Amino acid sequence: MKKVLIAFFCVVGSMALFGQESKVREDFEVWLSSSVDMKLNKKFNAEVKIAHRLENNARFQKTSFIEPALSYEITKRFETSLSYRYNYDFLDKERVNRIISRTNYTYRFKPYDLGYRLRFDLESGNNDIVDVVRNRFSFRYKRKKHKLSPGISAELFTSNRRRGWISDKIRLVAELNYRLDKRHRLSLGYMLQNEFNRSRPQRDFILLAGYRYSIKKRKKKESSI
Repeated sequence: MKKVLIAFFCVVGSMALFGQESKVREDFEVWLSSSVDMKLNKKFNAEVKIAHRLENNARFQKTSFIEPALSYEITKRFETSLSYRYNYDFLDKERVNRIISRTNYTYRFKPYDLGYRLRFDLESGNNDIVDVVRNRFSFRYKRKKHKLSPGISAELFTSNRRRGWISDKIRLVAELNYRLDKRHRLSLGYMLQNEFNRSRPQRDFILLAGYRYSIKKRKKKESSI
């Protein structure tokens, strides 16, 4: 566990030093989130997520959104989900509706999880079938007896533009998850978000903080005759 944490903080340090002398526009942001989930049955799970994001050195409100989701476990390693996101942009004062489809695959080789997620985004008012395709690869250290679970991930964004599909953004994330108990979990992470193939690219250094609460479904009492 100590070796894993040392490697984790080395990754965070290298992300913080990345591109400090670059001419690309840079900003520091803070992303806060909280979510509630509930297992409906052996296959279906419901979740509602609320998030708030700050920009311009975390001094001004950027966006807020609420996102209910329904996921289906195809196998123990393979899962798919569909969600709706209602997003408010404080800068442009715009409300955006978004449909999100996610497909996750996780390969477990104890005590590590190797994951891949494919995500499709569609915003309302757009004639395109899909606006953004996102491919994310993740690696996490996870053991039942350890409450702390460090992980890293890399995600590539490919946008549907007038001139065709173009990869234009990448995210690198290092995150620590802490399990308080069976129902409560905390997360703290650091993200480097870097744009490219754009006329005015931007690089964001983002602090992530989250909380998750899991509702335990009550078992039906057997009626006595």
